[in-house]
Amino acid sequence: MFDKDTIATLQARLRVCNRQLRAISNGLATSAGQSSREAFAAQLNDLVQIASLKRAVLAELRLRHDSEDQITFCVSSLLLHDLWKACTTTDCEDARLVTGFNLGTLMVLERAFDVPKSRQSDAGVELDIGAFYQTLERLDQLGFLLLCHCHSHPGSGPASVTPSSIDRTLQQGLERLGYKTIGVIVNREGFVKFYANDLSYEVECHGQGIRKLGPTLLKIEL
Repeated sequence: MFDKDTIATLQARLRVCNRQLRAISNGLATSAGQSSREAFAAQLNDLVQIASLKRAVLAELRLRHDSEDQITFCVSSLLLHDLWKACTTTDCEDARLVTGFNLGTLMVLERAFDVPKSRQSDAGVELDIGAFYQTLERLDQLGFLLLCHCHSHPGSGPASVTPSSIDRTLQQGLERLGYKTIGVIVNREGFVKFYANDLSYEVECHGQGIRKLGPTLLKIEL
């Protein structure tokens, strides 16, 4: 991530650019009044160069700000394999929650656990809402984070792990509550899809036995 000294340096450069732009603008007005083509052209060239520098500094500041906001979820291939196996053992869809810890904007997925369900079939799975919120409160009390909710989908191919509208609604609710949490969908073929709604994030997977098909799509090598 970017340190405060670097940001302060860029902000100082931006203030210098603004002062230079004001000075050159005043000089342009004077040169125009004196009808000095050479002076006017020189100062106009300076104005263009300083304006270009200002745009570059602003772009760098914006890039650094966006990078600071992005979260990295770090997961091991062993944990992903355990999640996939737990959610695809039976013919019914299943679900697990994952807790872990953070180091700044690095979120480390560490441990998966089961929660009670109110409905479970080969067409869908629903968590028991009361038990779910009790779990969130318990995690908060212990100082742990809910970093991921995972469930299985029926079907085959990467398209089958696309989040449904119900999946999106759950994710939106968690994000509105302030949870830095991502969703994961798996199928029996080993396709793994990470998703979020408004959360800016990336996924890093460590270990063997996982093939990366895209920024948020993986395949467990069975």
